Amino acid sequence: MKKEKKLILIITIIILLSIITFLGIYIYNLTQKTKLIKEVNNIVKNKDLTIDTIDVNDIKTKGQYAKVEEAVKTYLNKSAIEIQKLIELMQEEKIAKLLSTENYQKDGPEFTETLSYIEDTKKQLNESIDKMKKVMDTEEIYRYIENYDVSNKYKELYKEIMMNEDTSKDLSKAQTQLKDVIDTLIYDLDVAKDTINFLKEHETEWSIQSGVVIFNTQILVNQYNEMTSKLK
Repeated sequence: MKKEKKLILIITIIILLSIITFLGIYIYNLTQKTKLIKEVNNIVKNKDLTIDTIDVNDIKTKGQYAKVEEAVKTYLNKSAIEIQKLIELMQEEKIAKLLSTENYQKDGPEFTETLSYIEDTKKQLNESIDKMKKVMDTEEIYRYIENYDVSNKYKELYKEIMMNEDTSKDLSKAQTQLKDVIDTLIYDLDVAKDTINFLKEHETEWSIQSGVVIFNTQILVNQYNEMTSKLK
């Protein structure tokens, strides 16, 4: 009888320990997952990928969750860096001065440097658009978690976080805004190119006087004004 009681007691203790262990693991996972989601939501809410970077070393979670968090932050920081490189290119002072009398005097009437710069800048912008599309492609997003030794459970958690409504919306918004600005800039570069070629074609029929472009005929004045009015 005593042996039976001891056996029951042992079994009871084992069951209780199993329950405690299970609850401990469950609570740990729930706590870490909650921290992870809270941290990502905080980034999405408070960080602007066009001006901010993400600290990939500031990890709030532990264990496998820390790897997921690092993968998320690494991807977002990479996206931020690429976006900001694009913005830096778009804000080059030289672009704004393409159709300035200062540039006309410096590089006219052949405009070799200006036309070359326009083509090079357009190429860089188009390449940047393609690169951003690739960076924000679903497969590319998923690739970041493959660099970490985690089970499929955590890979799926990463995908769930990266594809949730807020994160997807934030990335999509940044991409759309950038594309709109780049499209406008490329359009303006094309207008600038047409205008420069116009000046080159009529190189003996214009001059700079008191910081103003002066043409020999009203027709040329009208054509020049019509071209530059197309700038957005």
